[in-house]
Amino acid sequence: MGTPEMKITDARSHLADIVRDASMRDEPTVITQNGRPAAVVIGFEEWKELAALRDARIVARIRKRAASAEFVSHEDVLREAEIL
Repeated sequence: MGTPEMKITDARSHLADIVRDASMRDEPTVITQNGRPAAVVIGFEEWKELAALRDARIVARIRKRAASAEFVSHEDVLREAEIL
């Protein structure tokens, strides 16, 4: 079974249920806009885990570049980490 999807217009009236499902049941919901995925509602704990993974990936890239003594701009690091 895939991740539930909901149109943004429907999500407005079901926000409390969507947040409850994300936070208490670890069940994300994809919010669509104009028929395409636009956002995902996930629980706060899951978001913290994803943010920590992203941060660890950024640090690993910075350390790798620092070890090679190669100059890298701040923008390049963010671009490589897919933040820019």
